[in-house]
Amino acid sequence: MKNSEHYTLDYRAPNRIHSSCAITIYRRIPLVIASETGIGMSVTNAAEVIATEVVRRFSIDPARMLFVEHYPESQRPKPYGESFDLVTFTWDGTSAGNPDWKPITVTEFRQILEAIED
Repeated sequence: MKNSEHYTLDYRAPNRIHSSCAITIYRRIPLVIASETGIGMSVTNAAEVIATEVVRRFSIDPARMLFVEHYPESQRPKPYGESFDLVTFTWDGTSAGNPDWKPITVTEFRQILEAIED
């Protein structure tokens, strides 16, 4: 993926367990993709923590951020397979709350990436 930055985000989950996920950032939008790694609390259960940390650590405007939660097939074996969800939050300054998930198809996700890379 060109025009993207890749990081491992280590964070302390709400249950105080050390957790980690893969982060991909496209600054132009900005689009943030949080990918499940299976280390600690899931990206679903820690979505607010992850979004808040990404905004703080990577200087992203929360009002403009598009946040996608990603489960690679390695973390969601068949019959479920790879999945993507668009997650929206309410923001109290730079702290995320009240996540709301909307599943998107792999095709829709690829269309978002194509639009960014054009």
